Amino acid sequence: MNEKDKRTAKTIGKIFLWIFVPYVMVYKLVLKKTSERKTSLFIAGLTFLFYFVLIFTSNPDTQKEVNSQTVTATKTIKTTPTTTIQPTAKPTKNPQEIYDDWVKKQFSAWDGSCYALVSLLKKNLNDDSSFEHVETKYIVNADLDTLTIIMSYRAKNAFGAKVLNTCTATASKSKDQIIIVSNE
Repeated sequence: MNEKDKRTAKTIGKIFLWIFVPYVMVYKLVLKKTSERKTSLFIAGLTFLFYFVLIFTSNPDTQKEVNSQTVTATKTIKTTPTTTIQPTAKPTKNPQEIYDDWVKKQFSAWDGSCYALVSLLKKNLNDDSSFEHVETKYIVNADLDTLTIIMSYRAKNAFGAKVLNTCTATASKSKDQIIIVSNE
């Protein structure tokens, strides 16, 4: 079967479906009761509209034209030699800037508390839900590796009363740890 015969067979099949299906819908509409007629009429109308749109939007000549333009467009594309882009070297930070960035990451922007110290303290409290941060101060050490943190907080003691406590801890950048020095 050549290309022309295939197109003809497809067109005959489409016409058969476009005519047969709406005809069956109308035939059923005539046999339906009066109460169901409005719904059936509405569905038949939508079906006719759908098939009408299909008939006029599926033009084989238009498809050929679009396909030939696509082929032409792909034939005229020219390739250019690829150039590799070398990544630019990021400016290196000095040790003081790296240490300052690390210090900033240790504290909450919201209330100034030290994330790691709060987590460690809550593990050691009698009632961790009673923890209330009051104030945090820190001392930058000259070695550019450690940081001394002094935090005031309220929490329930063993008797259930909320008391003000002060905790002193040392955070180490190289060891990635925090050690509580005193908790009064």
